[in-house]
Amino acid sequence: MARDSATFTADFREEFEADRTALLRRRFMWWTGTVSVLQGLGVLVPAVLILSFIEENTRIVGLLGIAVEFPVLVVFLVAFFHMKQHAMRLTQAQVLRVAATVILIAAMLDLVAIPVGQYAGQIVNDATNPSLNTAGGWVVSWGGSVMITHLLACFFLPWTPREALRAIRPVFVVGVLYVVVLWAVREDMGWIGGVVAVVLLPLIGLPGTVIAWWKHSRYRKGFQFNALRGRYGEMKRELYDAQKVHESLFPAEIEAGSIQVRYAYEPMRQIGGDFVYAVVDGDGDDAVGHIVVIDVTGHGITAALTVNRLYGEIRRELAEDAGLMPGELLAGINAYIHNTLAEHSVYATALCLRVEPAAQEIRWASAGHPPAFMLGVDGTMHDIDSTTLVLGAARQEDFHDGEKSMRFARGDRVLAYTDGATESRDVHGKMMGVAGIRAMVDGYRGAAGGELVDALMSAVRDRRVGPIQDDTLIVEVRCPVGE
Repeated sequence: MARDSATFTADFREEFEADRTALLRRRFMWWTGTVSVLQGLGVLVPAVLILSFIEENTRIVGLLGIAVEFPVLVVFLVAFFHMKQHAMRLTQAQVLRVAATVILIAAMLDLVAIPVGQYAGQIVNDATNPSLNTAGGWVVSWGGSVMITHLLACFFLPWTPREALRAIRPVFVVGVLYVVVLWAVREDMGWIGGVVAVVLLPLIGLPGTVIAWWKHSRYRKGFQFNALRGRYGEMKRELYDAQKVHESLFPAEIEAGSIQVRYAYEPMRQIGGDFVYAVVDGDGDDAVGHIVVIDVTGHGITAALTVNRLYGEIRRELAEDAGLMPGELLAGINAYIHNTLAEHSVYATALCLRVEPAAQEIRWASAGHPPAFMLGVDGTMHDIDSTTLVLGAARQEDFHDGEKSMRFARGDRVLAYTDGATESRDVHGKMMGVAGIRAMVDGYRGAAGGELVDALMSAVRDRRVGPIQDDTLIVEVRCPVGE
């Protein structure tokens, strides 16, 4: 059993055995019910023919030859109703034992039924072949009967080849003893016939075992396919729900006021590890904006779960201290990642911005993040470089945020992005790189507010050849003129 299920995971193995047990109970009833009908017809039809066409002086003998098959019918009927009444209480092992017991009892009853039937058939107008009414003929007829019983069991029951052989093994022992007894009491058995019978007896279980192997292989493959398809469907639905939760963490774009934030996001999979946090407190020149752009290592569900945790940490820190500076916020995130996630090899790059229109200043701290660009209304372009290590790599006492600031007047804007943009490859396999992004930004800098982000994301998509290799996030922060 364990070897047959070795290819399954622990979860699938449990489901597989539960499904097979339920199927085994149903198929057991189909098997015993079908054999009962066939056996009943095998008793009823000859009985009608004997009563209708056979002379009175031989009717009793003919009916006796048929009546010996009746106990086999009773065995299958009892097994059918027993399973019908107790199916839900029987374990897989118990059902298999009952099936093997039915085969064994039927085989033992045939030891008597076959000789009696052959004698009765010869008396009733030579209804059977006289050559079969010998010790060798009895063994052949008995082996054929057992083979058919076992073959039908293997056709109906979803058992493994090992279980099929295990069911026929006691019958083989009975068959050997039967041959030995016939050799001792019947002269027509002979040494050669006895040896041949013993050698051939194991073959009675071969056809059924082959059928069991074929059917069990098909059943197992079908179960694997259905289980995987079912799990895929469940995972797809769960991913869809997770995507909705993940997307709800992203802020609404801020399209009005003295601080405006626009972004475009394209995850490598349904959900990813890039994230932007943006909140603006106050109005007009008194407004203060906190923007955090994060890129978590990895992709997919693992990265999205990390983003979920970091979102809660960022929100907690800013809720406790709205005046938190970018370096302080970055240090807090670093401590959180180092203490909770770094042991799982989870790190992140991040750019923390604080925008103050009244002071015409932008402050930032960047932990290993690709350089952002400050586009001045006067046509200048300045790099907003990394100021410290990747988040989670250093302990709090060894972490130095390196916070910096620069002038940020009306009409200025900051363009930040994640490495999904720089690592996109063209038809020649060449990555865009920071220089490529800088050239693109410079080429599109004349785009109106909000259009720059869409233009850059479209340019990255158009240049990219092949599937997406990383999450891509592009963020624009601006202080519009006239607000």
